[in-house]
Amino acid sequence: MKLKLHMLVFILFALTSLSAGCTFGDNGDDQSVTLTISAAASMKDALDDVTEKYKSENQDVDFVVNYGSSGSLMNQISEGAKVDIFISAAQMQMDMLESKDLIDKKMRTDILENSLVFVVQKGDTLYSLKDLETRKLESVAIGETNSVPAGQYAKEAFENIGFYDSINSSLVFAKDVRTVLSWVETGNVQGGVVYSSDAHSSDKVDISFEFPQETHSPITYPAAIVKDSSSTEAAKIFLDYLKGEAASDIFKYHGFKPVK
Repeated sequence: MKLKLHMLVFILFALTSLSAGCTFGDNGDDQSVTLTISAAASMKDALDDVTEKYKSENQDVDFVVNYGSSGSLMNQISEGAKVDIFISAAQMQMDMLESKDLIDKKMRTDILENSLVFVVQKGDTLYSLKDLETRKLESVAIGETNSVPAGQYAKEAFENIGFYDSINSSLVFAKDVRTVLSWVETGNVQGGVVYSSDAHSSDKVDISFEFPQETHSPITYPAAIVKDSSSTEAAKIFLDYLKGEAASDIFKYHGFKPVK
């Protein structure tokens, strides 16, 4: 009887160990894993949909997604934040992390492109690019130019067009591009500069015009695996998924242009 009891205990222990060993980790086992992603604020609607679809097809994977300005997210990673994948709205922030050897440069890839537009609250007067030069607007929102790529692109465009100095006194700076969009939606500013995908996400704004591509640097979204990732294999698989057909269809729906 004692032998049978010992045998039963052994079998239960073995089954428990076997179950615990079914993991999806870097050791090749099948374990549930939570991927932490830091992504540009402009990606929120689209990336939320992508991660939901991925979870429906991969029930052993969950996500924690932190959205914000690319500069702020870059600083968090530089200061040791635990992140598996970083997606920036500009190359500069990714370049800085690569220069610090904080991302795996072999696992860095451009996934999306975007364009820059000027928006007003729905139903308000539409302005042309020329209007911004000749008509004095009291308040125009753009992202912070030291940390928000959309703000950096906006400043670059205004400078290349030749009237950043004249519009500078009207500028109101936001912590990220979605805050710019919110201010325009609520009428807190007369207009704002956001990405085409942001305007696409809102039924409360109208696009006045799109900035000519030659007025600013190409708007591309690089993604990379952070070197301190504790789930490298799962991160690699999801990074590949971001460039696949299913994710690309979702990104297109939200106004992005997937990079081939």
